[in-house]
Amino acid sequence: MSSSDQLSQDFAFFIRHSADYRTLTIPANLERTCSICLNLLTTIPSAREAIFDYFNSLISISVHCFIQNESLITSVSDLLTTIETKLISLAVQSNSWANILAQWSIDQLFNLTRRYTNESVIKKCKTLEDRIQLWTQCQAAMTLIKICSTCILHDTTAADNALNKYLEASTLIRPEFDWVTVSLSLRCGQTLISRLIQLSLQEKNQSQMLHGIERIFAVWSSLEIIATQEPQIFHQVLMEQIQLLLTSDDTQKHISIVSLIRMASAVVTGPLCDIVYYSLYRSLNSLSLRRLCSSIRQTKTIDIEQLTDEFISGLIRIRTDALQIIQFILSFMHDDTSADQDEIELTLRDCCKYILQKLCHECHYKFRLQKDNQKPSIPILAALRISFDHLLDLSIYTKHSEKIDFINDLCFNVALYNGDETMLKYLQYIFTSKTSLDILQDIHLEFEYYYPNCLHDVLNLIFEQNDSSKLSICLENLLQLILIDERPLLNNRSIQSTIWSLIDHFSRLLNENSINSNLILQICLQLKCYETQPTYEQILQIACSFTDIHMKIIEDSDNNLIDNLILWRDALLNFIHFKNHDFHLFIIITLIDFIIPKLSPFDKLDDANINRQPIDTSNSLLEQNLSINTINSNRALSRSFKRNLVNDRFTKVPFQYIEQYTILMTSIFNELIYNDNTQKPQLLTCLATTLIDNILPDSITDLQFDDDQCETPNE
Repeated sequence: MSSSDQLSQDFAFFIRHSADYRTLTIPANLERTCSICLNLLTTIPSAREAIFDYFNSLISISVHCFIQNESLITSVSDLLTTIETKLISLAVQSNSWANILAQWSIDQLFNLTRRYTNESVIKKCKTLEDRIQLWTQCQAAMTLIKICSTCILHDTTAADNALNKYLEASTLIRPEFDWVTVSLSLRCGQTLISRLIQLSLQEKNQSQMLHGIERIFAVWSSLEIIATQEPQIFHQVLMEQIQLLLTSDDTQKHISIVSLIRMASAVVTGPLCDIVYYSLYRSLNSLSLRRLCSSIRQTKTIDIEQLTDEFISGLIRIRTDALQIIQFILSFMHDDTSADQDEIELTLRDCCKYILQKLCHECHYKFRLQKDNQKPSIPILAALRISFDHLLDLSIYTKHSEKIDFINDLCFNVALYNGDETMLKYLQYIFTSKTSLDILQDIHLEFEYYYPNCLHDVLNLIFEQNDSSKLSICLENLLQLILIDERPLLNNRSIQSTIWSLIDHFSRLLNENSINSNLILQICLQLKCYETQPTYEQILQIACSFTDIHMKIIEDSDNNLIDNLILWRDALLNFIHFKNHDFHLFIIITLIDFIIPKLSPFDKLDDANINRQPIDTSNSLLEQNLSINTINSNRALSRSFKRNLVNDRFTKVPFQYIEQYTILMTSIFNELIYNDNTQKPQLLTCLATTLIDNILPDSITDLQFDDDQCETPNE
C-alpha cells in the first residue's frame, strides 16, 4: 500500500472513530486513533482543527474524572503522556508549531479553569496555594502547562502570543486563573518574568484594552502573583532588567524605569511594591538617580517632582533594609542651599524633606485615630525597631542640623509606634541627653498618654544604673519639666506624681550623690504635698538624707557654702510645710544630734537588758538606733560622736559663716516648732530631751567602762 493510500485510510479511520464516544472505551481503537492524530497533525493541515478537538476531548475526560474523583482509563492516561511527548517535540523542532501549541494550550487551560470553577472540589480551595496543589495533581492540566512552558522557552514569538492569550484569560477569570501564572513561572522562570516586566515597560506608550480593562493592570496583577510566590527569582530578574535599562544609551529605554516606579505606586499592597522599590533602591545611587531625572527632563513629558515623590514614597513602604533606606533618603539633603543649586538636586532634597515629614505626621495622625487600642500599620516604623540603636547613633554623629531634626523626629515616632524596649531606649536617650524643654514636654505628654507609667520605668532604670554624668543630665531635664508641670498631683501622669513614686531613689541620691545634690534639692524645692502618704521608713530616710547632705555641704566648705545651705534650707522648709509630724520629729532629732553632738562615745544603754550596743559609725544618722520601738519607749535617741564633723564640741562651720549659719538654723527650728501647732508640745519636748541627752552623759554606767575608751565631760 502506498503512503498516500495509507494516509487516506488513516484519515478515514480518524473521521469514523474520533467522534464516536464508544471508541474511547476500547483501548485498541483509542490508541490507534491517537497515533493517527499525531501523524495527521503534521501531514494534513486542514485536519488540524479536528485533531485538536480530539485532543481536547481526551483532556476533558481526564479532567472530568479527576474532578469527580473517578478512575481514569489507563490507556487515556498513557495517551496523554504520548501526546505531551509528541507535541513538546514538535514545539522544539519548529517555531511555527511552538506558536500554535502555545496558544492552544493557553486556551485549554482557560477553558478547563472556567468550566470547573463552580465545582465543589474547586470551591473548597480557599487560597491560591490550595488551588495550585489541586491542579498540579491533575495529569491533563500539567500536560498543558508543560507544553505551554516549552513553547514559551523555545520561541520568542510563541512566548509573546502565549502571553497575550494568557493576559486575556487572566483578565476574565482572575483570581481562579492565578494557579496557571504560578505554574508557568515555576517552569519558565526568568523568561516569563522578564517578558512580563518588558510588557509593563512597553504599556506606557502602547496602552491596550482587554474586555474594558487596561492590559497593564493584567500585567501588574500577574507580576504581583509571581512576586508573592517566587520573590527571590522575581527580584533577581528585575535587578537584571533595571541594570540593562540604566546602562542603555537609548534615552527612551533609560526613562522606561519610570513605568516601574508608577507600577509599584499603583499596586499599593503585597510584596510586588516591596520588591520593585527594593530593586530600584539597590540599583539606583545618588548619581544614577540624578542621571535618570536628567533624562526625564529632556523629554519634557514627565513631571520630575511628581515622579520623585512617587519614588521616595515607595521607598518608605519597603519592609527590609529600613535604616539603609532612611540613610539613602537623607543623603539627598545637602547642606548647600544656594540659589544656583541644580534644579534636580533641589527637587530631590525638597521631596525627601516632604516625605519624611509626611511619614512622621502619618504616625501621629494614625495614632490619634486608633480604635480598640489597635496599632496602625506603618511598615517602615516597625522595621526600624530592629536597627533602632543605629538610628539613635545616627542622630548623635550627624552634623547637619536639619538632618538631625528629621532623625530625632523619626526616632520619636519609631519609639512611639513600637513601645516596649524601643520606647525605653529612646526615653533613656532623651532624658540622659541635653534636650530642649519643648521637646521634653512633647515627649512626656505623648508617651505618658499612650504608655502610662513609662517615665517612671525609665527613670527607675536610669537611677539604678547610677552613672553620674547621665544622672546629672537626667536631673536637669527633670527640673525643667517640674518647673512647668501644672497638672494636679492627683493626675498620675504628672511629673510630681512620678517623682513621689520614686522618692526612695531621690532620698538615696541625696544621701550618696553629693555631686548632684544641688539639682536634687532644687527638685525637692518644687515638690508639692504628696497624694499618697509616704511610709514610715520613707519619712525616716528623707529626714536622714536632708541631715546628711547638710553635713556634706559643710564639709565641702566651698565658696558657695551659704548659697548651698540656703537652697538646702528652702528645700527642707518645703517638706516641713507638708505638716508630717514624724518628719518634723526626725528632723529635730537628727539636726540637734549634729549641731550638739553627744559627748559620750557610747550609745544609749538598753534600759531593760543593761547590755551596751556596739558602736557603728558607718551608717547615716538615726539608721544605727532609730526604730518604732525606741519611739514608743521614749528612749532618748543618739548617735556616736564623729570627730571628723566636730572639733572641740563645735561643728566645722568656717568662722566667718557662723553668724549666718546660726540665723539659718534658727529659722528652720522656728518653722519646725510653729508650723505644726497641734504637735508643738511634743516637738518641744523632743527638742529638749535630745538636747539634754546629747549634753549629759548617758548614765553613770558609762563611766564604769575602760577609761581609754571614754572621756569624762571634765576631761
